[in-house]
Amino acid sequence: MSQPSGDAKIEGFSIPADRNDLAEILNFRKRKKISLYNLRGQWFGSGSKVSEKKFAAFRAIWPRLRSHKQLFLRDSHIYGIDKFWKDAENIANNFSDLDKFLDMVETDTRLKGLDVGDERYPSILATLRDLHELIGFDAPQTRQSRRMKRAAPDTQSRPSSSSRAIKKFKDAHNLLASRTSEETTERPSMEQDTPSPVPDVDFEAPDEATVNAATVVFLRDFSSLVKDCSFEFVFERVVFTPTFGTCSFMTHTDGAFRNRQIILAIIEVKKVLRCHDLKSIQMQETAEMVGLLMEQEGKKGFMNNDPVIISQDHNELYVTFASFHEGYLRYLKDQDAPITENTYLKLQSYGPFCTYRKDRMKSFASLVIAMTLAAKAA
Repeated sequence: MSQPSGDAKIEGFSIPADRNDLAEILNFRKRKKISLYNLRGQWFGSGSKVSEKKFAAFRAIWPRLRSHKQLFLRDSHIYGIDKFWKDAENIANNFSDLDKFLDMVETDTRLKGLDVGDERYPSILATLRDLHELIGFDAPQTRQSRRMKRAAPDTQSRPSSSSRAIKKFKDAHNLLASRTSEETTERPSMEQDTPSPVPDVDFEAPDEATVNAATVVFLRDFSSLVKDCSFEFVFERVVFTPTFGTCSFMTHTDGAFRNRQIILAIIEVKKVLRCHDLKSIQMQETAEMVGLLMEQEGKKGFMNNDPVIISQDHNELYVTFASFHEGYLRYLKDQDAPITENTYLKLQSYGPFCTYRKDRMKSFASLVIAMTLAAKAA
């Protein structure tokens, strides 16, 4: 795998949250003229190992994370979700297996504890529930309680590797939470989200392939409720190889929402929580979106022309919308395109949709259905 050279770093680099942050990075030491077409080849790296200078050349910003409630209560019209939300909820509400699945999430009922003939058995969603259990997506409070019961009294009285890991997680989770939009405090009528419970001390699934399977199965199970749609969520990886002059890089997705000609959304998964390595994850997802934009512009009308990244990191799902001006596409595809104040890519994330939270799983299921309805209508 190609690695960027050491001089591809930027002193004091961080992911820009807005255009002012981006300007500071680009203006430092006259870096404003940096372009994907004048980067040195050794600065490129691969799509999964993005150098800081290559990321700066992407001219991407990641505003503060917004909650799932902000997506549905305030921002749904931005992406055209509001046009399909009522129909999506009706479809979800009429899917009896969803209620069974959500009850299992809420009560932490194990699939192996139910007979196939049990009225609580979620026949259609059984594979999804099984994958969640394989990954360890059951209620974190339950796992933590089991650990405490197993621990000997003397090990509970001194700092253990588990307690140190939990502290490390909380510190990282607080850092991620600090990037959640302060706008939630401006809506006192909106129910405040409760903090996500602390998951397993290892904070990772046994294997990324299992997370990948759980993500795509979830997406397929609910998108299939929309009939006669030519787009579907697939396991097949999409490979992008965008070229800029004499240099290029290769990036792979973990799946896609597509038909034979057009890709509307890409899938990216990690077996660890997003806060474990937020910067690297955002840089990789940016590279994948740039690859998508270089090769096609997507289907007009879908999500109001904003391509989508669906991410699952351990037991948390996120949806990210990519918005841009036409000038940004010209910047990517034309070496001589002018650089203006609108030459940037905005990647707005919403989440997390925790797989152990009943309310968030129902919302995410409705979101997948709404996206499928939007794809069908576009």
